Amino acid sequence: MSRLVVFASAFSRLHADLMIVRLKRAGISTAHLSVIHPVHCCPNSTLCWLGGSTRLRVSSGENIAASGFLSESLQTPANVATSDATFTGKLEQLGLAHEQGLILEETMLENRVAIAIEVMEKSELATILQVLQRAGGEKIFTCRIDPSDAPRENRVQRPATRIALSVAA
Repeated sequence: MSRLVVFASAFSRLHADLMIVRLKRAGISTAHLSVIHPVHCCPNSTLCWLGGSTRLRVSSGENIAASGFLSESLQTPANVATSDATFTGKLEQLGLAHEQGLILEETMLENRVAIAIEVMEKSELATILQVLQRAGGEKIFTCRIDPSDAPRENRVQRPATRIALSVAA
């Protein structure tokens, strides 16, 4: 079953921790949060609240890690072709468009942190977007992911929604 996920980037590990704390205070469970980050920019919240960690590699060869609910989905099964074992390939298998995968990979290459928030109820979406906007989240977009093991050819690709937010002064 596909799930709606909101992605946002933070400019530092401290900024990511701030966004996660604000999401928790807004009532979002840490079980529905995931963080993708360069290995050397690990936010403290990944160690405190988000279970599991998976090591990954972007196309440039740099090591990154994913913690939280996405960590298991991004692990490379033994039966996956090498081209699908890339970071963007794994994201595409989950249902992200290629461009979205490139946005997240670019975030990693900029030594930034990406946060993924699984939306459990429609009413949470507005809260999540507001928290991310007020906390200064960047590159915010939503998409539907399908963490099942179904082959990518059998899944329907849904266009993602790019959300442009401006921070009021």
